[in-house]
Order: sequence, then C-alpha cells, then structure tokens
Amino acid sequence: MEAIIVSFVSIAFLFHFRSALVAIITLPIAVLAAFIPMYYLNVSSNIMSLGGLALAIGVLIDAAIVMVENGYKHVAERSGLAEGQHTSALQEIERRFGKDRANWQWGKLHQLTLAHPSGRNEWKLGPVARPGDANTVNATSGANFQQTNGASWREIVDVGDWDRSVMTNVPGESGDPSSRHYSDLLQDWAAGKYHPLPFSRRAVEAAKEETIVLQP
Repeated sequence: MEAIIVSFVSIAFLFHFRSALVAIITLPIAVLAAFIPMYYLNVSSNIMSLGGLALAIGVLIDAAIVMVENGYKHVAERSGLAEGQHTSALQEIERRFGKDRANWQWGKLHQLTLAHPSGRNEWKLGPVARPGDANTVNATSGANFQQTNGASWREIVDVGDWDRSVMTNVPGESGDPSSRHYSDLLQDWAAGKYHPLPFSRRAVEAAKEETIVLQP
C-alpha cells in the first residue's frame, strides 16, 4: 500500500512514471531484505518485529520521496544552467557572425597568425583557419581562439626506406621573407598535407633546388 501511495504521488504531482519506480522497486526489495536475516536468525514474525518493519517502511517511504524530490531539484538546476549557457553562447555567435547559421564556421573564429620576430607587419603571415582545440587530435590550443601552441613540424619516417619519409613544416623552409620558400608550406601545413623528406645524399641531390654557401 505504501509503495502504491508513493507511486501515485510521484505520478500525480511530478507527472513522471519513472520516478514512481523508485518506490515500486526499492520498497519490496527492502522488505524482502529485512525478512532474509529474520529467517536465518530464527526471528519469529511477531507483533514487535512486524512493528519494526512497519516503522522501517515508513522511513523508506520518506527517503524515497526525498530522493525523488532532490533528484528533480538537481535536474532542474542543471537544466536551467545549461539552458542559460546555451542561450549565452548563441547570442555571442550571432554577435560575431550574424544570424545566418551558414556563416557559423569554427575556422573563422579559431585561427593562427604568425608574427615575424622583427615585429614588421609586412612579414606577418595569416590568419589561417585552424581546426580542433587543445583536447583534440592535431591539438591547436591558445587563448581567445588564437592558436599559440601546437606542432609546427611533423614527420612520418619509414625506417625500412628512409627516402620514403615525409614531413610538413610551417611556414616554410626559409627564414628569409624575400624567399619564395618563406611561406610556401603554410597552407599545406594547415591542411595536413605532407611532402617528401629526402634522406640519402642521392635523394637530396636529386631534390636540390639551390645551394647556399657561407664564406667567412
């Protein structure tokens, strides 16, 4: 009867059948669990023992009601918090990119800009759209949606045939802003595209484009 009453209250006032299962399932199990030690301890079902069970059932009813009520309170608070965060995030996105969701792209916000050590703006490269974040493969972490950390050099080495190894680098092979190799790897690096990495002298000589000679 107690389980029926608690179940009715849960359904009638919370309009939620699954909450009623808390009482429907837990109360019979609790009563059965109470009779098991009585059986093995040879405790008879007299008025005193049954009275104790009745009191225990009452406590279980109160606990079930409190548990369901606290569960609903917790869910309601979490739902309200999540809804508020969701609304705030949508408002910020609309402020930055407008209401047309076709224009909502992560790469328009999360980007990389490479500044030259000299500080000259004409040698600055980017911004370049970047995927992911600090918690994804190809980690691209940084504050304010600007990548400041991540792998600038990657290589895949074939130890069975070193000349089949590949690499990617950013922004290019040259540090001279006047060289065409200053930034020619930037877009390929951003796209995850790799290039041959010659190892043997023969392969290096075959791929050589120019030789730089340093003289004192």
